[in-house]
Amino acid sequence: MSGFFEVQRRQRQRTFVWSITGVVLLTAIGYVITLPLQLWVSCNAPDTDTCVPLKFEPGLASKIVLFVAIYLLLAWLVASRQAYPNTGRPPSSDPHERRLQPIVEQMAIASGAAVPRVVVIDDLDLNAYATLDRGEGVIAVTSCLLVTLDDRELTGVVAHEMAHLKNRDARVIWVATFGVGLVMVLAIAVTLFALRAPRASDQPSDENDDVDDEDEESDGMGYTAAIAFVLAVLLWLFAIPAALIVRATISRRREQLADASAVQFTRDPTALRGALEKIATSTHQPAALRLSNAALWIRNPLSGPGRLSWIRRLLDTHPPIERRIAWLRSLEGANALWNDFT
Repeated sequence: MSGFFEVQRRQRQRTFVWSITGVVLLTAIGYVITLPLQLWVSCNAPDTDTCVPLKFEPGLASKIVLFVAIYLLLAWLVASRQAYPNTGRPPSSDPHERRLQPIVEQMAIASGAAVPRVVVIDDLDLNAYATLDRGEGVIAVTSCLLVTLDDRELTGVVAHEMAHLKNRDARVIWVATFGVGLVMVLAIAVTLFALRAPRASDQPSDENDDVDDEDEESDGMGYTAAIAFVLAVLLWLFAIPAALIVRATISRRREQLADASAVQFTRDPTALRGALEKIATSTHQPAALRLSNAALWIRNPLSGPGRLSWIRRLLDTHPPIERRIAWLRSLEGANALWNDFT
């Protein structure tokens, strides 16, 4: 059994490893898709009689690394301003909603973070999320969750969302999502290139051309189209799923990090455990749900009940809620909780 400090350390390390994996994946994909273009340029160079065999180009690789770095940096800057436009209203004078602001302020003090803005989403789902709005932290809680949870359980949920804000998880997930988007754009570009690449049959014949030169050019065109087609298939079948798996894995690491951080802030694993047990019973999906923001909610509304298949487990943005509950239950008890300080 691992304490919350050990879990935080381990999840930060795993996030770093998977983030580097994502960067390497983007760089490799970016370089590989240049192969048809390299072959095309080689076969059509005016001062070249034959197609130059493909070889590794360090200069090109360094440019692709620079491009990926700039792209991800821009994604981080965009996410720093607005990771997801929130929907909701300020808490009303209703007793269930009036207690939200003091709990948020209490957890802001415990976490050492700035007090975020609080909004209530009128929805039957039991859920909550944390995001950014023009650089300001926002915690959104559904109205049904406020009615269902007691003060202790609500504190656990708010601590979890404060952990997301403190750990900048919305930005991390946003950047990972941008990475998936880049792979999809590249896959579409290579597919269009493969479909439109000139072939030998598309070229007009010239009786004055040397037959050998004509055959060489035709072979170059055929090789280029064939390589582009193979790359397009590989991108759709392997690269895009790999990017989705990297994004989902990073998201799961951040969820576990937020659970462990919430225990640190509250020193009360029972609070979040009790909240998750109630949240797990929800069968609704929030009206504001989109594929782009499903990873932000404390419970992924797209995860169905029951045991997930291995494919769904790979692509799920949250660890199974039963495992989260079991880990929190293992921390209950003074010895388990305070061993982190010895």
